[in-house]
Amino acid sequence: MATNKQIDHLLEDKPNPIKKIIISLVVVALFASNIVLFQKLQSKNKEMEQNTRTIELVKHEKDSLNGEVDRLEAELLSLQQENSELDSLVDVKDEELRTKIVYIRQLIARGGSGDNGSFTKAKAEINKLKEERDNYITQMEELKAKNTELATKNAELGSSLTDANLKAESASKEKGILAEKVKLGSQMMAANLKVDAVVVKGSKEKVTTKSKSAQKFRICFTILQNLIVDKGPRNIYIRVLGPDKSVMASNVSNTFIYRDKATVYSEKKQYQYDNKSIDMCVYWDRTQDQLQKGDYTIELYDDLSLMTKSTIILK
Repeated sequence: MATNKQIDHLLEDKPNPIKKIIISLVVVALFASNIVLFQKLQSKNKEMEQNTRTIELVKHEKDSLNGEVDRLEAELLSLQQENSELDSLVDVKDEELRTKIVYIRQLIARGGSGDNGSFTKAKAEINKLKEERDNYITQMEELKAKNTELATKNAELGSSLTDANLKAESASKEKGILAEKVKLGSQMMAANLKVDAVVVKGSKEKVTTKSKSAQKFRICFTILQNLIVDKGPRNIYIRVLGPDKSVMASNVSNTFIYRDKATVYSEKKQYQYDNKSIDMCVYWDRTQDQLQKGDYTIELYDDLSLMTKSTIILK
């Protein structure tokens, strides 16, 4: 294209008519060039407007589809929570629905990136998901109806079982009370417990209250008659508790069972019970060189219970 200087040079060198023609041609050329540029600009603007509308439509379609998926997902989650007692069906459906929702969201994302066919596929999958939702609701209603029916039958059966259990429990309590009465009635009792500290000289015994001279405890008592208890051999266990309340025993492995617990005893004696009262004395030898001053507690037990107890004081 001619520059301004070149045009001025031509105008100066040519006669006036030619100068006018050249000016006209230049003006026409410039005008035509402006028209072409204007048309290109209009075309570009239309293309940009079209692209903008397309982007807005795609965004609107994407948002609309995502919103529909969100509503379906929330609705299905609500259904699962309302029917959480139907564990097996809920677990299976939950996994299936999550997989499908993820797939639909992937299709929507691809559609938003320019893959036009993905929006169509996403809509088809959403329609399928709606059908599954309706089927899911139908299954839930059927299962709830069956559960209600089973619950009614179980309640009726439970009522019958409750009556039977109450009767069995009542019988068991009566049996337990009777057994406890028998157990209480089978316990041996002792009376007239008398404990003396004695010193043995030859064949003679002398009662003492001095701790330094006491060699034995003479423990005398009466086994009372109990007609409920069968005749036969029975045991009596004696526990001597020193001033420090510990059991005084020659061997700590000497134990008997009292209230389901192994209990150390100081002396044991077996006797023959013949449904009569029995007077007896049992001797306990001291387990140390010299007994300490203080209170000594003597307890008598049979195989079931504490029979009686007493205290002796040594000075």
